[in-house]
Amino acid sequence: MALPPHKMKLKLFVDIKAKKVLFAEAGKDFIDFLIYLLSLPLGTVVSLLKEENMMESLGSLCESVKNLPSGYWQPNQSNSLVLKPRCLFDSNRIPLKLSKMGFFYPQIYYCSSDTYMTDVPNLPCPLCKLTMTSRFYTYVGPSHMNSPELPDDGGFVKGMVTYIVTDNLEFKSMTTKEFCTLLNKLSIKDVTELDEVVVEIVPDEGLKLLKASMECMTVLTSVFFEDIGKQKTTQN
Repeated sequence: MALPPHKMKLKLFVDIKAKKVLFAEAGKDFIDFLIYLLSLPLGTVVSLLKEENMMESLGSLCESVKNLPSGYWQPNQSNSLVLKPRCLFDSNRIPLKLSKMGFFYPQIYYCSSDTYMTDVPNLPCPLCKLTMTSRFYTYVGPSHMNSPELPDDGGFVKGMVTYIVTDNLEFKSMTTKEFCTLLNKLSIKDVTELDEVVVEIVPDEGLKLLKASMECMTVLTSVFFEDIGKQKTTQN
């Protein structure tokens, strides 16, 4: 991929005999990445996975949209708006990005009626039918707020917190209560019996996590266990 080689680390707790990643210990960077995946428009997700030959039917749909002649589109629509959608979230502070899609600062336009507004210039006003050409102020998203009460950590969640992430990507803060509840749920009597493996996540693994999250409930196992199993076999 053409993106910078950003990366992060994740500690996995693995049951080798059961061939399963039970849960992971993660910091702010990985949780920010997981939430960032939810902020990606579907058109961007399809383009990313199609580029890496990871997408099937939606990839065909994407190709159809790409090849649809311009004469078939409404005047204010185009295939680029669908395949390269705009995002209102600033991802510059996320440690691992999958898309080059930049933050979109929408321009707001209105007409003389002051009743309707749009982010598409020259769109006809539903009330007075005049084109909306008067430009409002530029929108500023919440990620750009600068307040003494808000820590400048960037991303979505605060730093200095450790999280538990289960195989299906459910996450919670790692309090003693939550940790004990998870161990009981997984029928783990002694956590020291599990193998601890630290993995490095780069964009390729990020794409695999995105794909697996849409296919199964055992995401961490699906993405990481095969390589972990090979490492353990080699070591033995």
